[in-house]
Amino acid sequence: NQRTTKGSLHEDKIQQLESLTGWAWDMNEFKWEQGFTHLALYIQQKGHASPPQSFKTEDGFNLGTWVQSQRGNKKNLTKERISKLESVSFDWRKNK
Repeated sequence: NQRTTKGSLHEDKIQQLESLTGWAWDMNEFKWEQGFTHLALYIQQKGHASPPQSFKTEDGFNLGTWVQSQRGNKKNLTKERISKLESVSFDWRKNK
């Protein structure tokens, strides 16, 4: 509810919300960035950006599914997201 009423919230309420760990006004953006962060860590550890579709991170994030979703939705991704993925040598081909 707070996200949808941001325009009518007092500045002190906005600041309180923004001070919370994990708070985000745009949950879609937050979740995408969370996926990208997990992918970057996976690349650092494994040396590639192609986890198996069933791969989950230690904290339970479905990274393999997230990667497949990015591949399948490339036409709907913003140029910024495509560029960010390609900056880490993202492989757009499906896992074999």
